[in-house]
Amino acid sequence: MYPHFKPANGLVRIFTTTTIKAYTLFTMPVPGCFLIRRLWNVGLAFCCTACIKAQPGKDTSAGNTMYPVYALRLHYGVIYAHTKFVENTAGAHPRGFEFEWSLQHTDKARWENYRCYPRMGLIFSYFDFNTPILGKAFSAAYFIEPNYRLGKKSSFFLRTGAGLSYLTNPHDSIKNPANQSYSLPVNAFLTIGVGINYKISPHAALSFMTSFQHNSNGGFELPNHGINYPSASIGLLYTPANNHFPAYSREPAQGYRHSRVEYDAGLYYSPKSGYNAGWVNARKYLVGGFIQASKRISRLDNLTLSLEAYRDGGLASIKKNLGDNTSSNLAGLMVGHEFIFRRVLFSQQLGYYILKDTKTFTELYQQAFPRIYHR
Repeated sequence: MYPHFKPANGLVRIFTTTTIKAYTLFTMPVPGCFLIRRLWNVGLAFCCTACIKAQPGKDTSAGNTMYPVYALRLHYGVIYAHTKFVENTAGAHPRGFEFEWSLQHTDKARWENYRCYPRMGLIFSYFDFNTPILGKAFSAAYFIEPNYRLGKKSSFFLRTGAGLSYLTNPHDSIKNPANQSYSLPVNAFLTIGVGINYKISPHAALSFMTSFQHNSNGGFELPNHGINYPSASIGLLYTPANNHFPAYSREPAQGYRHSRVEYDAGLYYSPKSGYNAGWVNARKYLVGGFIQASKRISRLDNLTLSLEAYRDGGLASIKKNLGDNTSSNLAGLMVGHEFIFRRVLFSQQLGYYILKDTKTFTELYQQAFPRIYHR
């Protein structure tokens, strides 16, 4: 039985985003609810949203329901140049490896709550960006990976992770002025991925994954356009225990059908990269607010509809240097989904700007769909 059928009461909402900067949001209370909202600079939709379905069938569980997993993975990727400022790194092919330590859960109680077999642990990785401008990256991160049983030997998984990276060649006005991607040696590291595991024995499995990695410092030091690099990888997973996923039968929950529409409202701000006259790097700010309605549609899912408006000081500084005097106030309408993980809500939203005047900015940053955005 899932006890929390009023998501806004006492829950924490976590919103993911694909934008480049980190947003920390402070909110005001609304009758019956309190909202703490954080937007991180990552290109991810939180992977646990898919912990809904699994193979129905007879309960065949046996042995340990939690066991360690050790993995070694090899990566080969490509640098994605998301703005003209980092085109000097476009086409470079990062390559690297990672070691994973994690705990795999296969108990029926977790399966009934999340409809998946969650694996959680630590990643330790090394990447050579294959360009002297960017250098190398040593990263450590915590990851969450729901697994879904496809059959006796195969499983499908999603992954998200967050941690820190040490990058070896930051921007230096004398030694490395070409690096516009990062200015500090220590940066945030975020990753999302999707893949397939195929068991070759009761203790070993091959793993194939495509993933997207991001490094940046959240605008604390400029320049900071970030590093984005999708990659493909192959790995070997080893489990001392039997790596079998039991097939459990599913009993649908009904309590969520009586839930009401919940309402949230809040204010937020963010430090953001910008420029003074003459394109000198400077810290600017983004300030805005939102209202949102959410409705429970299953024991694990909410649908949301929201409206936000904000003033983007970083955008305003760029437009001023380009001779563009149009407004830098933006407003958007968003629809979204929330995954309910105990007393925490993980959310992703797709938005359409109803107010946006950024023609010169769109041309500079090569935005293919300037009115579509993601949170």
